Amino acid sequence: MTNSNATATTSIAPESLTIHDSVTASVHFDGSSADYHNAVGMYVYDNAGTVTSTQILYGDASYRGLAGGAADLKLSLKEGQHIGFFVAPNAAVQGDVVHLMQAGGTFHLVMAANGAAANVNAGQPMQLAYQAANGDWSNVHTQFWTSIFTTNTRDNVDGLQHAKMTTDAATGQVHVTFEDMMGGGNLDFKDASFTLTIGRENVRALQHSPMTVSEHLQSENAIVTGWHDSEMPSAMQVCTLHAANGGGTALDVASLGGYGGSANHLDLAVAS
Repeated sequence: MTNSNATATTSIAPESLTIHDSVTASVHFDGSSADYHNAVGMYVYDNAGTVTSTQILYGDASYRGLAGGAADLKLSLKEGQHIGFFVAPNAAVQGDVVHLMQAGGTFHLVMAANGAAANVNAGQPMQLAYQAANGDWSNVHTQFWTSIFTTNTRDNVDGLQHAKMTTDAATGQVHVTFEDMMGGGNLDFKDASFTLTIGRENVRALQHSPMTVSEHLQSENAIVTGWHDSEMPSAMQVCTLHAANGGGTALDVASLGGYGGSANHLDLAVAS
């Protein structure tokens, strides 16, 4: 259980977004102060760092709002997936991304040096490529030729951090903000902002802190299996989270100063 003085909102390294439990996530576009018409996307990479899928979330995001896409999206995210995001500066203008989205082809992140599938561990710039329905490949142009900026800082062409992530354990959300300028610009990180909702268990895993008792009790998968003593304790002050046999999770809650001064225990089974 987290310390009672700890805040539920925590900044995390933008490279550290890994899904702990499979979830149907939602993405909401929060806004942009950018003059550029940016394309914003997501990528999934495996344990070796190789990017296995790329998706454009918003084809045209700027201070004018969104063009060519919905503000709210649903994503199916699987346990163990490593997730990254990118901004392609002014790609809606320079690369005609919205039209490409409508044309039926697919987007891919590739290594700028040789066009091979991108790998986040390579420490080399990535770029956005497009494969048309007829199989033809092309690079998507941005404000800075073909440069994009990702949540994997070491892969950005200028070597700078262009994304920030803040997690909120109470809402189960990850807030992502981008800076779209080569060299960092004004570093306001307001050029593309969106919220990814992945659930409290996933956020707690990102924060390396277990869910609180009240959060487990509010979970739709929580089943209280019974008290070991006949009386409900008056205060829950000590909580340990441990793995149970069979792949589920059990929460063992001890109350200091409970009924008769004894320690009472609650078993909370959470279906996996």
